[in-house]
Amino acid sequence: PPVMLLLLAILLVSTLFHEFGHAAACRYGGATPGAIGVALYVVYPAFYTDVTQSYRLGRAGRVRTDLGGVYFNAISALALTALYAQTAYAPLLLAIALVHLELAQQLLPLARLDGYFIVADLIGVPDLFSRVGPILSSLVPGRVASPRVRELRPAARAVVTIWVLTAVPVMVGLLAVLVWRVPTTARTIWASEVVQWHGLVAALSTVDPPRALLALLSLVLLPLPLVGLGLLLVGIARRVLPVAIRLAGRPFHSPRGPQAAAPRSLEVTMSAPSSAPLPFPTEMSAPLAQQAAPHSAAEFTESAMLRQRARPAGRGWRRSVYAATRGAVNLGPGPDERRELELQARVSTPIRGSRRIVVISRKGGAGKTTTALMLGHTFASHRGDRVVALDANPDAGSLAHRMRRETGRTVTDLLEQRHRIERYADMRGYTSQAADTRLEVVASDDDPRISQALGEEDYRTAIDLLDRHYNLILVDTGTGILDSAIKGILAEADQIVVVMPPALDGARVAAMTLDWLEEHDHADLVRGAVAVVNAVHGRGDLELERIDEHFVARCSAVVHIPWDITLQAGAHTTLGDLRRETRQAYLELAAAVAAPFEGSVPAGERAQRAGGAS
Repeated sequence: PPVMLLLLAILLVSTLFHEFGHAAACRYGGATPGAIGVALYVVYPAFYTDVTQSYRLGRAGRVRTDLGGVYFNAISALALTALYAQTAYAPLLLAIALVHLELAQQLLPLARLDGYFIVADLIGVPDLFSRVGPILSSLVPGRVASPRVRELRPAARAVVTIWVLTAVPVMVGLLAVLVWRVPTTARTIWASEVVQWHGLVAALSTVDPPRALLALLSLVLLPLPLVGLGLLLVGIARRVLPVAIRLAGRPFHSPRGPQAAAPRSLEVTMSAPSSAPLPFPTEMSAPLAQQAAPHSAAEFTESAMLRQRARPAGRGWRRSVYAATRGAVNLGPGPDERRELELQARVSTPIRGSRRIVVISRKGGAGKTTTALMLGHTFASHRGDRVVALDANPDAGSLAHRMRRETGRTVTDLLEQRHRIERYADMRGYTSQAADTRLEVVASDDDPRISQALGEEDYRTAIDLLDRHYNLILVDTGTGILDSAIKGILAEADQIVVVMPPALDGARVAAMTLDWLEEHDHADLVRGAVAVVNAVHGRGDLELERIDEHFVARCSAVVHIPWDITLQAGAHTTLGDLRRETRQAYLELAAAVAAPFEGSVPAGERAQRAGGAS
């Protein structure tokens, strides 16, 4: 008994010294600590330190205050180690181990111990337990997240979610074990109480103060776990029972669905002539209902026969949780991934017939060819049909040089041999295909010996030929808008993409291009156009918002493409070479261009409306 009392005293002093550590760290950070006292945590006596003022400190000061206690625990362990080195008193080894155990216990982030406050202060969320309900509710597929969840930054939300998914199962599991073992625990406590009572009586009769004090402490402390569990269960019941009673008071809805309504529907139909119910019980209508709706193989659909499973996340910590639990915990895609999936779905919108997109810019160096190429790569990587880009720059365009060339043939060769092209396999001899996205490109003629450029009818013929084999045609044009080539291309266009640099003169030229189109019977192309502000890099004197307002009022959408050093080289470039922000911007551009795809008119119908034939 004297050794046990000594160990209890050492732990008591170490625990009090732990609280001094919090106060010292709080003062070290520049805040004023409050009182150090004793309180009841449920039913357990516990020391506490008022460090409310530490919330005026920065994150480092708050975390230092949280860690001050375990730091002083370490000092206690070192002091006991030095004392053992001097005295070789064996019980001190047990005291050192118990101090280490106390230190490790304080770092657990479950109850309101130091580990809990360390996590809370690291992420800047002061009360984690108040977020448990909103976080769990937000994980239900299809349910809108609570404001208590949406107000968290993405990183803080991720940490809180991980804490909830870790702490809640552990605490529920521990509670379940405690409840399961209540009979055994109660019998053990009762037997121990009897032993300690007899020990107290014997110690008092023999005047053994240490044994009497230890027995008295045991009589008081041993029942505390059971009393604390009982108070905890009573608190849970007070919260759960009112909710259960409210749910029980709601009207019951039969899950039978349409089959439950079938007998009544049949009864009304059969009794309509006499305006009276049938004279036989409703149950007799069941065979007749089965005759009215016979079973067939049409019942075997995926929606009816397969469980509907939520889509798992494809990246990030949500994917890690899904993989770590082998699919047992499916949090679904995060907001950014859901947005990306929505854009991909819009990009992959089916096209009736074909669609012709013309990328234009009268400003050299605006990034028109880069926009046409990356837009084509984006479409080709997310669509299952054929996508081709035609370099229609009459002055030796560079579109085909931005990817690996599979053939030296050009659009001129294509036009010369057009009568021999009957199948898609024949067409492939005139295109180069990107290995990663399967985008195909028809090169322009860059032979220096050429003195006569292709004209309006040439490009109209080339586009009509591509129409027979491709669903989506992207046309990269030159900078001139008055030559005959661009007239033929615009006559074949379903939609245009106007590219401009983030500069005043570039935006002015783009606006003048729209003015010209409106003056020359292409107002429909202007209304459906997508304006692209290319290579946006930082904020200068130019007010991009004002430029956006102008083009939003005239076009269907405005998209900003961020500056990317990879695109500056003008060499072979794939989507995988770009920064994630740039790829996302091109995906948004493709989604904006694809907005009218669902109602697009097939090429044959367009030709008939124009009074010609394809």
